[in-house]
Parts: sequence; C-alpha cells; structure tokens
Amino acid sequence: MGWARLLEAVIVGKKTRTHKLRRRPPSYVFELIQFHTIRAKLMSKPRIEIQYCPKCRWLPRASWLSQELLWTFEAEIGEVALIPAESGTFKVIAEGNVIWDRKLDDGFPQAKELKQRVRDAILPDKDLGHAG
Repeated sequence: MGWARLLEAVIVGKKTRTHKLRRRPPSYVFELIQFHTIRAKLMSKPRIEIQYCPKCRWLPRASWLSQELLWTFEAEIGEVALIPAESGTFKVIAEGNVIWDRKLDDGFPQAKELKQRVRDAILPDKDLGHAG
C-alpha cells in the first residue's frame, strides 16, 4: 500500500494497516492522518454559527456568546464559527436552523435564553442546571 492510498483510505474512513507499507512514510503523512481523524470526530458533532455585522462592532458580543456556548456544551458541540456578515446582521444558526435572528427576535439574546434555544435544537434532553 502506497502513501497516497493510505491517505485516501483515511480520508474516506476505511480501516488500514500501516505495517503493510514498504517504507516508513514521511512524518507529514501521519500528521495528515491525525488531522483527518480529529476532523472526522469534530464533524460528527453539531456546528454552531454566529453571524455578526463587523461594521456595527458586534464581534465582542458574538465572541462572548460563543464562549458561553462552548462552556455550557463543551463536550457536545464540535465547533462554534464566528462569521462576518452583512450590515445589521446578528444570527445564531445551529445545524442549519436559525436559532436567533436579531431582526426577528427584536434584539440580542441573553446568554441564558440562547443556551436554552441551542439546547432545544441540538440536545433536547440535556439539563442546563443553573445555566439554563
């Protein structure tokens, strides 16, 4: 089995045996394998997007809410992405569903309410304790 086939097998998720290699692959091959393994684990968890208006200077609010979500759902969320968007936009999207829209929900979310909505969208059985 060549290095290219080994990488291809890892990327598509096939089990491989490295002892069948004729020569030891360069270290970057193992780094790529590790990267794709970690990426596959993260991709199996929900992705949260926070779209914010950079012109309105809403990055601090978006980053604070992302921090709150990561603290509350640290084992359940794979990623929180901060995405610069159009003027006046502030949206929170979980798994493709809009959880919060500043224009539709009349303002910005409080952390507690946002956590409840995210929980309802991705983990309806999770108890938020005092945080929710």
